[in-house]
Amino acid sequence: MQAEISEKTRGESLPFDSAAPQPWCDNPRQLIWTGLLTGPFLTVLSILYVDRPAAAFMHAARHGTSVLSVAACFREPFMPIAIVCLVATAAFVGVTQRPPPWARTVITCCVAVIVALLVKEQLKFAFGRTWPESWDPGAPSLIGTGAYGFHPFHGGEAWASFPSGHTAMVTSAAGVLWQRMASLRWLWVSLVSAAILALLGTDSHFVGDIVAGFYLGLGCAAVVLALSHRFGPRPARRAVAAVGMTVGAGSRSGIL
Repeated sequence: MQAEISEKTRGESLPFDSAAPQPWCDNPRQLIWTGLLTGPFLTVLSILYVDRPAAAFMHAARHGTSVLSVAACFREPFMPIAIVCLVATAAFVGVTQRPPPWARTVITCCVAVIVALLVKEQLKFAFGRTWPESWDPGAPSLIGTGAYGFHPFHGGEAWASFPSGHTAMVTSAAGVLWQRMASLRWLWVSLVSAAILALLGTDSHFVGDIVAGFYLGLGCAAVVLALSHRFGPRPARRAVAAVGMTVGAGSRSGIL
């Protein structure tokens, strides 16, 4: 009997290691304070000394060709995708007597991504930084018009470079998966690295934008994971089940 229980527990915990918190999330307060101290320092350092030469170098390395028109085609469909995944998983949990371990991981990951995207939108508006290059020929940018700086609360797409939303989104998801699926940490590091290299290679963001987005994503992942561990799976399961039953009831009644 004990062997059967042990085998069942082992099967449920791999590769989803939600039952055993990893060391990086054992002390979320220390992690958050470390990010608050090191993140602004590295970001300011990049803005003052790295951003301009790095943007000019990447532009010259591509011989002046622009690939931003291609990158603009993939501009952040992540919020609706995260919401759809969250609602679908919540509905699945609501109609399942024993939700699988992956369901909680998916929900935590979606919440972290949604929080990161919401926060970065407010920060983009607050800082109002111009881009290194622009997909709009008339918009201000470092390479296009020589514009470089911050214009707080300016608003508009041409003043929304800081922080990098793509980096924040990928890092927030990878931060959750790093803790919940530790056996695949190499994959999460590879995804974040690929996203950062793509943004740098296309001159889509300054280095400082990416550094800020990286710390923003890690911070959102740490906060969501800390809340998940604090309240435990039972309250979260009851809340998710309520959402799932509401969605199911709405579907049956024809409202949704």
